[in-house]
Amino acid sequence: MTGRANSSRKNIKKEIDNRTYRWEAYQNFTHRMHGGLGKNIRRVIPSCAVWAIRDAYPADHDPAQYRGLLEADEPVTGYEY
Repeated sequence: MTGRANSSRKNIKKEIDNRTYRWEAYQNFTHRMHGGLGKNIRRVIPSCAVWAIRDAYPADHDPAQYRGLLEADEPVTGYEY
């Protein structure tokens, strides 16, 4: 049993990256402002909140890579929070 537990721990990330923290911050902000929206229902976050989140959890690369709000019908591929 210990061998199985040790092998599964290898796949766990040691650190949570800023991208994940940004995503959580966007989610939490939206939930606090609008409540639970449901699947494919999105709201624009005010730019002051977006910049506060980006300042708190900066990207590990060029900040010009950020994307804005994706509409629900747009495919989400290679999305950078």
